[in-house]
Amino acid sequence: MTELRAEIQSRIADFLANSCGMDRAAISAATRLEDVDVDSLEFVELIQILQNQFGVRLSDDGVFGVRTVGALTDLVVSRSASEPVRGR
Repeated sequence: MTELRAEIQSRIADFLANSCGMDRAAISAATRLEDVDVDSLEFVELIQILQNQFGVRLSDDGVFGVRTVGALTDLVVSRSASEPVRGR
């Protein structure tokens, strides 16, 4: 796992543990967001955090089909590779 991918996945896991009360150690790339009971407001908050922290733009169309922590991590990684990095 690259350093950026690990950092993004860790940030997502931290958010889910803090916001949804999930055990941090139980969160992996395979964790399904619907199984964590992320509601729509929490998901929007998570997307905003990722956009701000990693300097990416995530469109509604891009995040609509995201089902797992790994898929969300992949999306952020792909956006960060295609956009100039702003301050982290």
